[in-house]
Amino acid sequence: MMLNRVWGSLLIFFICPLLGGLPLISWITYALTGRQLAKLGTGNLSVSAAFYHGGRLVGILAVLSEAFKGIVAVLVARTFFPSEPVWELLSLIALVMGRYWIAKGAGTTNVVWGIVVHDPITAGLVFLIGGISFTINRDR
Repeated sequence: MMLNRVWGSLLIFFICPLLGGLPLISWITYALTGRQLAKLGTGNLSVSAAFYHGGRLVGILAVLSEAFKGIVAVLVARTFFPSEPVWELLSLIALVMGRYWIAKGAGTTNVVWGIVVHDPITAGLVFLIGGISFTINRDR
């Protein structure tokens, strides 16, 4: 049992940052459009850059790939630490560290979808309250 926790810790602290740093958005954009996203616009490898420079299909695939990273990070932590949800949040933190250090991205999509898997009820309430707040307080 103890060795299982050690392997889980190693995966979370070493593999999750590497997973976060994988430039999947850049690879998807290059594979479908032949454009190098790092050389376009601001050079940012983000979901919004994929939509802007690659089009709708590339953008949707970018969202799915980034969501997949966040979901995988949470599920890996849940596999090794089923009764300790704090490890799910630590895996998301490690994922975002890798996303920032390697790919210079914010990791927003990763975290949003990771939190949806971590605690869907809380995520739903945050989306509802946030949506209402943005609707009431928006500037034109």
